[in-house]
Amino acid sequence: MKVGDLVRYIDYSHVHDEQIGIILDGPRRGARVAAPTSYKVYWVVEKKIGWWDHFRLEKIACYRSMPDDISGNEI
Repeated sequence: MKVGDLVRYIDYSHVHDEQIGIILDGPRRGARVAAPTSYKVYWVVEKKIGWWDHFRLEKIACYRSMPDDISGNEI
C-alpha cells in the first residue's frame, strides 16, 4: 500500500464495506521488533484520521498519478 490508495477496514469477523479510507502516510514500522507496519488513514464517512496496522486494511483501489498533458509533460 502507498499514499493515495483507497482501503477498507477489515475486522476478524467480517469486512466493513461502509468504512472506506485513503492512505495519507506510511508505511511506518513499530518501535518494537515484532510490531506490525502501520499506515495513517483518513476514514471518509467518520471523518477520522489515525494510524492502523496493515493487517486491518484491505487495498481496494490504487492511486495512480497522471501526467498533466497527453504527452506526459508537466504544465
